[in-house]
Amino acid sequence: MDEPLPGDWREALLLIARRERELVRRHLWRVDLISQGVAVGPNGLRHVEQKLAAFDGLGVDRLTGWRFLAAYNDYMTGFVVREALERAAPRQMGINDAERAAVAEPYIKELVENGDFPRLAPMIEQGVPGADDNFERGLRWLLDGMERDLP
Repeated sequence: MDEPLPGDWREALLLIARRERELVRRHLWRVDLISQGVAVGPNGLRHVEQKLAAFDGLGVDRLTGWRFLAAYNDYMTGFVVREALERAAPRQMGINDAERAAVAEPYIKELVENGDFPRLAPMIEQGVPGADDNFERGLRWLLDGMERDLP
């Protein structure tokens, strides 16, 4: 990202996170790089520097800044890798998302209707939030936790 970050640290990290997610969604091969632990080059370090810059002015010491960065990266890596794998699975089976849902949804519904999953059943019946909502909400929860640790 070449343009300046928003002045607010939360807005800066939200913007970076949304762009990171979109990048992985457009380039699924990046998941392979993540899973293989490919060494970071100059562009990767610039990206780390950019995320650290979002914490400027918060009054946190280097160790806390590093821990904030680690928590953010762990959330992002977990979310984008899981999302990418979920999106790739139907394609690898030669079907699209709608075809997968047509098979999976009745099966899951049948499993939860037998009463063995009393906590899961109402969630399935009401419908679960989409990935976009889960991403935004989870990221905001993470940032809320960071904010509570600010000096």
